[in-house]
Amino acid sequence: MSAGALVIISCSDPDPRVDPSRYFNLSANTTSVLRTAGGRTHNAINSLYSLDQNARIGMIVVVQHTGCTSSTGDLESNIRSDITALKSSPYLRTEIPIIGYILDIPTGQLRECSDKWPG
Repeated sequence: MSAGALVIISCSDPDPRVDPSRYFNLSANTTSVLRTAGGRTHNAINSLYSLDQNARIGMIVVVQHTGCTSSTGDLESNIRSDITALKSSPYLRTEIPIIGYILDIPTGQLRECSDKWPG
């Protein structure tokens, strides 16, 4: 991971199993969590820009979960689309690494899915 803050974008679902602190070792000093409907990124770009201006983002992690009622469609397609949108945003530095995970609620397992497309 490059130097800078870690930003996790995850679902705003109140289910405690969706809380990123359950599956990532988070540091309050270097990690920001943005909670959005369905863990989708389109409403997070303004916040990401602001965070990057103040703390230089080192990596963005997009997490979406199975059984989400706030988002429709295929999770992998949604994550792929969201990462593409972030990478093409004129408001984010192109060198920020962005990865995606699917959180399987029944098992609590994270599965990386961002390695399936160029980036």
